[in-house]
Amino acid sequence: MSPILMALLVALVGLGCVAAVTIGLPGTWIFLALALGIELTDAWWAGPGVTTFGWPVLGVGFVLASMGEAIEFASGVWGSKAGGGGRRASVGAFLGGMVGGLIGTFFVPVLGTIAGALVGTFLGAFVGETTGPAARKSEDAVKPALTATIGRLLGTVAKLGFSMTVWMSVTIAAFWYAWPW
Repeated sequence: MSPILMALLVALVGLGCVAAVTIGLPGTWIFLALALGIELTDAWWAGPGVTTFGWPVLGVGFVLASMGEAIEFASGVWGSKAGGGGRRASVGAFLGGMVGGLIGTFFVPVLGTIAGALVGTFLGAFVGETTGPAARKSEDAVKPALTATIGRLLGTVAKLGFSMTVWMSVTIAAFWYAWPW
């Protein structure tokens, strides 16, 4: 296969993987796994001495993908704290987001993941604030739960930005090495 054709395929598949991130799927990780497979086999399909992306590009891609995941998961906790929530609300937002995302996926396979994560973040923070030794009234627990949910949504948007950066970096590298300089 021609390196230019491979670069075009990488660009298109990568764009599909970025779209998968918007619906709550691990598109960045899927894309990086495919890129790793291509990099490991590029001497086989393109000939000896051929590099498709380069190891530094893939290494930075893995770091960026990890940062995006960490920000997405921690954002609900940060939002809860910003809204005046306590530790129970932060833990509830984190756990609720994870459980809600899983449950949402089963009820509505594509958009349910994000909706479930947002609803789970809200409910987790709300339950965390309204239970325990320092339980707050329901009306006082809405603000930390709402800011946790907004934080989670912003974290998902940030993760999308990291995913797009990984896609662009790997795609540019593929065309850079494929172009007949």
